[in-house]
Amino acid sequence: MSALAFSTNNRTLFLAAGWAIHLIDVDSGFLRHTYEWNVGTMHSLAVAPDGLTAAAGATGHIVVWDLDD
Repeated sequence: MSALAFSTNNRTLFLAAGWAIHLIDVDSGFLRHTYEWNVGTMHSLAVAPDGLTAAAGATGHIVVWDLDD
């Protein structure tokens, strides 16, 4: 299972795939960054309305991180 979310400016696509979150530039299609955690398959994903943090969920785990953009 995978999940999708967009940054607040709609310029970055967040894709949850397996144990990783991939950030993809919408205009170019290039991979901008990958975050990986050993907590299991990510099945949910959200970006905060202020665009400063993101969260992803796996069964029994939630990961929250700051966005550098």
